[in-house]
Amino acid sequence: ALSNLQPTFIRQDLLEFINEQDMLFPAMREWRWANLRSFRLLGERVRRQENTDSSFVMFVQEENPRNASPYFFFRDLNGMFLFETVEKINPYWEADFATVHFTFVPPGGIPYRNRDVYILGEMTGYGKDPSAKMLFNDEKKIYEADLILKQGNYDYVYALKDPRAGVFETDQTEGNAWETENSYIVLVYYRELGGRYDQLLGITMINSQFARPQ
Repeated sequence: ALSNLQPTFIRQDLLEFINEQDMLFPAMREWRWANLRSFRLLGERVRRQENTDSSFVMFVQEENPRNASPYFFFRDLNGMFLFETVEKINPYWEADFATVHFTFVPPGGIPYRNRDVYILGEMTGYGKDPSAKMLFNDEKKIYEADLILKQGNYDYVYALKDPRAGVFETDQTEGNAWETENSYIVLVYYRELGGRYDQLLGITMINSQFARPQ
């Protein structure tokens, strides 16, 4: 979030903000995804499965950093997920759960220095779930994590976190492209002269690619 932004011009009842350099966000890229709608057939980006009579285990394909890769656009869920299944009618009470194994390969097989790797997305509470933290496998030279997920479509990215600062960043794992489609929530607050609290005056959601206000 960006806060405490100062208006560029004040004229009567109009506040104008055109200081674009102070209002920039890292664009990242379109989110990675995993198609887990079926536990019988391999969905997109699922490389293999180990199913038994009592459990399902799905393995998402090994993934690498995208910060140096060319950008391409595809429709995503902007970090969210949907419960869906192709075998049942209602996914909310008929879908199954599986242990889903994620693998991330750091450059040169070398772990990031003073950084932890997390899986970010709505499915992990954007990193708040303890299972979102990946562990480095010294033998395989990869980061690994297991999540318990219900059948559906899931968006996610890999992020680095400095344990001291507690802030996630995706510059090294995902990169940034100005063309990336993102949605933003804008909250407008006002504190009158002598006021003791901020008043919420307006709220809107805008998209960087679609239905942009003129």
